[in-house]
Amino acid sequence: VRIRNVPLYDMRCDNYYYGYAFSAVDILREETADTDYGAFRHCSCDVGCTVHYNDVQRFYRDNIRIACGSAGNIGCNADKARIERTYVMARSSNQKQKILYIEKMFREESDELHALTVAGIQEKLERLGITAERKALYSDIETLRDILGMDICSDKNGTYYLASRDFEFEELQLLADAVACSKFISEEKSRALIGKIAHLTSNFRANELQRSVIVANRVKTVNKKIYYNINKIHEAIENGRKITFHYFNYDIKKRKIFRNADGRYTMSPYHLAWEDENYYCIGFYEKYNSVSNFRVDRMEDVEVSDEPAIISEDFNLAEYTRKIFGMFAGKETIRIKLRFDNSLTSVVMDKFGSDITMHKLDENNFYISKDINVSPTFYGWLFQLGVKAEIIEPLSARNDFVAFIDSLRDMY
Repeated sequence: VRIRNVPLYDMRCDNYYYGYAFSAVDILREETADTDYGAFRHCSCDVGCTVHYNDVQRFYRDNIRIACGSAGNIGCNADKARIERTYVMARSSNQKQKILYIEKMFREESDELHALTVAGIQEKLERLGITAERKALYSDIETLRDILGMDICSDKNGTYYLASRDFEFEELQLLADAVACSKFISEEKSRALIGKIAHLTSNFRANELQRSVIVANRVKTVNKKIYYNINKIHEAIENGRKITFHYFNYDIKKRKIFRNADGRYTMSPYHLAWEDENYYCIGFYEKYNSVSNFRVDRMEDVEVSDEPAIISEDFNLAEYTRKIFGMFAGKETIRIKLRFDNSLTSVVMDKFGSDITMHKLDENNFYISKDINVSPTFYGWLFQLGVKAEIIEPLSARNDFVAFIDSLRDMY
């Protein structure tokens, strides 16, 4: 047996082994390979060594018990009672941290392509100043499986790796791509969020994730206060309060031009909605006496008011977003019957939802009937479909669309 490369000369006496030519520090920093507790006697005779209580106290480990006694004329210079009281079942602070470090290794340094060996774990722990024997590590792995539910698998080579996580890599890619594509998240914040998402997988896959997601040169907001705005809006919704804020657009020199010269806007927020890569605050706007929406990245100095919010009992978020977003609010909502070429079924479902009812008109066309907020934005969407789309009724909507087309023609 060798401890830290220090030879042990063993002498059997009274059914015990007596260590010779090594110090308490050497013993207490290392373990023997074939025992659980490593029961040693340190004696002050000419075949042993003297171990002082303070030395043992300073360097003990939880899995080594120092047993001192006397046998015949061989005396022990250590205080047996004090040593055994102190070290049987005791644990050092490093040992308490051991299983946390092991968990961290599996989460960050293992996956299906990068497995860990028990010897490798021992070596990593040693660099952290923590010693552990193989039997203890097997027990720690079982604890991580049973208590934390970690899916730690082993292979025929005796290596271990974390086989599954809360998020699969493909799911993390979707989240990272969503962050990268979101216009309302600044480039700086996008990189920070993707970095946090990457921590949910191993270091090896994290590097792959960050390389595969492109953030630079995307259209991004320059309003870094958007996260503060979102927090305040959520606070107001949670507590049923109004919010006040400034609202702005940009001029051609990219300077903020604040609207509502009279001061701050006041509204009762209901929901936050993400539509067309932008974040909107939807709520009751008293000036129009109706539900309206505001771009969150165009809001500034959002504050929660002490006034209770005005609640609209019949407000339906799903219906509102379908009717408004993508079309934007017009002066009125009317029932419109639209004809489409059969090749546009997917386009219609993308625009109006998968539950839209499509009726056969003839062999080549179908029609829908839908309540739509009529606006130039709606007409522009319809115009891009060319002869494959047509307003059938009402006649007033057909005439308005013709007037819209005429205004464009006159401009050119």
